Amino acid sequence: MVETKTLDVAALEGRPVYSSDGASVGEVTAVFLDEETQKPEWLAVRRGLLGQKKVLVPIAEIDLRGDGVAVPYTESQIDGAPQAEGDAVSQETERELASHYGISYSKAESETGLAGGRTSSERRSRPERGTSPTSGDERTRAELYAEARRLDIEGRSKMNKRELARAVDKAEGGSERGSEKANPIEVQAFLEGVDYPTRKADLVREAKRQGADARVRRTLERIRDEKFDSPADVSEAIGRLS
Repeated sequence: MVETKTLDVAALEGRPVYSSDGASVGEVTAVFLDEETQKPEWLAVRRGLLGQKKVLVPIAEIDLRGDGVAVPYTESQIDGAPQAEGDAVSQETERELASHYGISYSKAESETGLAGGRTSSERRSRPERGTSPTSGDERTRAELYAEARRLDIEGRSKMNKRELARAVDKAEGGSERGSEKANPIEVQAFLEGVDYPTRKADLVREAKRQGADARVRRTLERIRDEKFDSPADVSEAIGRLS
């Protein structure tokens, strides 16, 4: 079990999560802190085929294993847990979580922050010192880690999602390659299954599903988040990129 007082919660973002029965149940998308103690309290775990479901899991008894996070709950228990909504966990949701996971609930402040009042603010919303957040980067930590392994990047197993993204982009050619955009024809080749009208996030997901390379995905991540009524709208948005 990890000591929560010394836990680097920023390094948890993007890590795969494993249930007590050994199943891979998603990845960490956020860590919620106790409002009073500012100690880590809940993990938000991305679930579902499209990753639209974000369930909450207590952080108190997690165990770090390799590049993943193991939790002492079954896949079905995690799947049925209350979901994260907005940037805070209400007292009502905490009571539901305590009942769901069979843990005690108290409004009193606790050493770990678990069930110690209303939580707010996500640690991941605060960029690391000397860096900027990876805004709009839809690549998962698992994808970045696989790319880092292919590129034989040293120390990759200890990197969080943001660090992996920087290392991969640098190894692939740094900011010069990262700013290079794919042309509309290259992008459209990976968007054949899109149902219009749609939005940017759906375009990125479809491109990833069809195996688009990093340059195509980065191009889509850079376009404005707006409604697209046709492939022509997407091509126009790409054309506006510098």
